[in-house]
Amino acid sequence: MITRRSVCLSLASATLLPALPARVFAQGGPGWELYRNRRLGYSIDLPLGLFEVEAGSSNGDGLRLLEIGGPAQIEILGSENTRGVSPAQFADFFSDADRIDRITYRADGSRWFVLSGYYARESGEREDLVFYTKYLFNRDYSAFAAFEISYPESEKRRFDRVVTRIEKSLRAPALL
Repeated sequence: MITRRSVCLSLASATLLPALPARVFAQGGPGWELYRNRRLGYSIDLPLGLFEVEAGSSNGDGLRLLEIGGPAQIEILGSENTRGVSPAQFADFFSDADRIDRITYRADGSRWFVLSGYYARESGEREDLVFYTKYLFNRDYSAFAAFEISYPESEKRRFDRVVTRIEKSLRAPALL
């Protein structure tokens, strides 16, 4: 069982509660569902054949999913960017978080960034945990949607296609 919360999404998200009022799921192929956030207007494909929803945020703008029978987890988040932070500023902030051991991949564009690497091991963790996160901002930078997936390094091959599908499906929030 993973005992830590993800760094990137936990820093930006509200306390997670079981209520999921602002979510809508639509069939997205075998084992996949399209999640649409009504309030912010972002969407993303979720592998509900491999993961189950554990909790949603109190304002309905995010979800946490846990791997069925495994230690992997996915966190989904959408939020208003009330402080006007740029994608590069977000990426720099998260790159320096204590829980990050090392960044092995970083890419960015004018409205997005991706970070991937390894978490520092916590007591009781036997192997490195890989994380991959993407933040995507709307055109006026007033809101963003993000996801993070983390899993044991030994499972990287198994999760590569999952990460690719989730990453390609993420759609930015609507203009606020």
